[in-house]
Parts: sequence; C-alpha cells; structure tokens
Amino acid sequence: MPYSNLCKQVDEGLQEGFTESEVIRTVIKIIKPCSFRDMLINICDLIVDELKRFLRAHIRDKNRTELFQELSNTKQQDRESPQQFFYKIMCLKQRVLFESQQPGAEFIYDKRLVQCTFLHTLKQG
Repeated sequence: MPYSNLCKQVDEGLQEGFTESEVIRTVIKIIKPCSFRDMLINICDLIVDELKRFLRAHIRDKNRTELFQELSNTKQQDRESPQQFFYKIMCLKQRVLFESQQPGAEFIYDKRLVQCTFLHTLKQG
C-alpha cells in the first residue's frame, strides 16, 4: 500500500473522532509481525506524526520531487491502454499534490504547475 493511501486512512480515522492512540494501535496491528512492528510497539508516547515518518522510511515511498519527475517523464507503454495510462498519471498527480500538503514540506508544488504538467504528459503520451 502506498504511503499516501495509508496516511489518508490515518487522517480519516482522526477526522472520524478516533484518538491518536486508537489510530496508532490499529496501524501497528495491520503491520505484519517483524522487527519494524516490534520497534513501533516499544516506542513510548508515539504520536501520529512520528508514526507517519517511520512509515515513510519503512515503505520507502518516493518523495514529492521524485513523484513530480515521474509525472513529467512518464510515457505510455506499448501494452498500456489509454485508460491505464490516464489512471497512472492521474494517480501520480494526486500523490504529488498530497505530498505537497504534508507538514514539514520544504518545497510545495503549486496546483497549477502540477495540473499543467499532468496535461502535458497526457498529451505527449
């Protein structure tokens, strides 16, 4: 599961009124037993923002700059339908925008820039 999807679910849980500790316990429960899970269990006073940082490092998800570059340079593959290509770059666009809204973002991609890049990539195929 991409980091952005997991973060979205965490944020939705908080918006629905679950406490940070309930959300953290739930996330830890869904992680397969491993040393990463053991580490998270043993951290005292873990907060959601710290959990997100640990998850990003563990999942090794691309940062906003890597995602933007991928959006800029993606080409439709020979066996990829136009719809598959569209959904792929739409997902990249959404991930760039999501990452730009995260706390601590040192560089934020403007929505217009991301939209123009998306349209350019779509036209170039």
